Amino acid sequence: MNKELISVAEARTLVAARVDSLEPVKMAIERALGLEVAEDVYAPLDTPAFDQSSMDGYAIRFEDRAEPLTLQGEMPAGSAQPIAETRK
Repeated sequence: MNKELISVAEARTLVAARVDSLEPVKMAIERALGLEVAEDVYAPLDTPAFDQSSMDGYAIRFEDRAEPLTLQGEMPAGSAQPIAETRK
């Protein structure tokens, strides 16, 4: 058994030289579980159609803030009320 190690780049080159790419196949999405897409997939429209955050909060680096942080408003989950802008 050869115990000499090769680099990752050399290993990739060796593998690429010994395998063939498969041609893309179109199939129903229900049959595609565990497979990879052959090209980029884009949604025909944004959902939701407005800017939103799906998180409960934000993280910042204290050193990066330019001025003190102030609460601009609160919006409970499921609410669609606008928050008035108070920027200077």
